[in-house]
Parts: sequence; C-alpha cells; structure tokens
Amino acid sequence: MKETVNHPEHYGGDTVYEVIKVLEAWLTPEQFVGFCRGNAIKYAARAGKKGGAVNESDDFRKSQWYLTYEDDYRKRMVQGLTGERRVQFKEKAHGGGPDDEG
Repeated sequence: MKETVNHPEHYGGDTVYEVIKVLEAWLTPEQFVGFCRGNAIKYAARAGKKGGAVNESDDFRKSQWYLTYEDDYRKRMVQGLTGERRVQFKEKAHGGGPDDEG
C-alpha cells in the first residue's frame, strides 16, 4: 500500500528537500507553527468529506501528524536544534556556508 501520511513521495519523501523540511528552514518559527497548525485544522475539518472511511481515517492521521510534527519542532526549538538545522539546510541549498570559498 502506498504511504499517504508519513513522508509521502508526492511531497519529496523523507529527504532534506521534503517540502515540510524546506518550509521549516525558510519560515520563521511563528510562521512554521502556524503552517503546522493550519494544516492540522484543514485535515480535521475536511475529514469524511472526500468519501470513504479510508480517506476519513487518512485525514485524521494527517491532522495528528502535523500536530506531532509541531510538538517535535517545539522540543527541538527548546533544545536549540532548529536554528542549526536551518543553517545547515541553507548551506546545502546555496552551496556552502559563509566560510565556503567555492
């Protein structure tokens, strides 16, 4: 069965360029939390409206996924890991850090 909730292929899979990871790197913490919360609300609000129990279940699982991701993000923020990841991503995306001579 094709994965529809945890790092689905159509969102880049579980790579450094997965959409949610790119947004985490580019957005401010406040914007990113709003993104996660907005998606959680979106999926919960539309659950059951696409037809079928499987779709409804997937929507609730997606809603929970975004809430869990937000919670994990906040924990990383407290530990100081999010800013470091943001810098690492930007360095990869732009070909190196400020000390890179290439």
